[in-house]
Amino acid sequence: MFIDSDDNFVITSLNVKPAMAINMNNALRTLEERAKATTTLLCAKPVAASHESAM
Repeated sequence: MFIDSDDNFVITSLNVKPAMAINMNNALRTLEERAKATTTLLCAKPVAASHESAM
């Protein structure tokens, strides 16, 4: 059976769309985790170094 270019495009898009959705969800989750980690680091209290506390 011969598949013309329009059918091939539809078949390919049906395979690609779910994969793109999964990758975008994973990317958003990764960015969210990085943002939380960065916020945690920025909000943490600074710890004085031992040589600074001796002054």
